[in-house]
Formats: sequence, C-alpha cells, structure tokens
Amino acid sequence: MTDTNKNIIVRQAQSSDFEQVARLEKQVFDLHADHRPDLFRPGADGTLNRKRYDELMSGDKDAIFVADEGGTVLGFVQVSIQDLSDRTWTPIRTKADIDAIGVDVSRRGEGIGTLLLSAAERWAKEHGATFITMSVHDFNSKARHAYESAGYRSQRTLLDKRLEP
Repeated sequence: MTDTNKNIIVRQAQSSDFEQVARLEKQVFDLHADHRPDLFRPGADGTLNRKRYDELMSGDKDAIFVADEGGTVLGFVQVSIQDLSDRTWTPIRTKADIDAIGVDVSRRGEGIGTLLLSAAERWAKEHGATFITMSVHDFNSKARHAYESAGYRSQRTLLDKRLEP
C-alpha cells in the first residue's frame, strides 16, 4: 500500500453510490469481454443494474463495500453469505463468496483491492463465515497474483467448452 491510501475510507455502499459502482463494474466487465467474448458480450452494459444493486443493498446476506476518496468511489467489492448447514459432507457451516471486485483502472496497484478484501473478510466473519471464496479467470493474472498475495489459494479449476449446434 502507498501513502495515498491514508485518505481512502472503506465503507458500506450507499444507494447514492450506484452510478460510480456501476462505472467500475463496467470496467471489470469490459476486461472480461475483451478476453472472453464467448462469455461476455462486448459492448454490453455490464452485469450490475439499478434493480440488482438495490436488491444487494437491502438484503441481509449481501453487502457491497466501496473505497471512497473524498466522495469518489475508487473500488468496490460485493460479498454474500451462504448457509451450508444442510450439507452434511462439509464441516463448513457458513461461507462467504466474493461475487465481484473492481478497482478503477487508473488506481490499480495501490493496495485498494487489499483494503476492499479486508472489509469483505471482516463482514463475512461478523456474519458467521469461517471460509471465503472467489473466482478469477485465467487471463486475469494480475488479479490472481493480488488475491494469492492476500492469502487466497486455488482450490479447483473450472473448465468450459463451447457446444456447437
């Protein structure tokens, strides 16, 4: 982390943050569309719309945190809680999933993502999670390195294949 982080506060997102969070989510979406146009339609608006954002804001099993510097949202993380108590095959009763994370392209590499991960992990622990997961596409090696530096480890590989008609 650099000294620039001293002016950044990580807080729960507010309704008024939607436009800024959607802008950052679109940056993440565009990165994915550039590398996997077979999965992410180039030119699409992204995956976060106002209705979905409001649902995430009002639920007790989801949270969005933002990295705020003087009213400008520099990054976001979306985290959710999943109850696994009905799954007898795992000792994990409650787990968290980081569903999305993004940092403004102009501010990557400054430790903002690490601040956001820490906030998501704290929230997950407060909600009873003993395990947290996230996914990262193979093409996104910079993000993967950042997540591994924060203690995340690969647990499996998801393979895909396009089925032709």
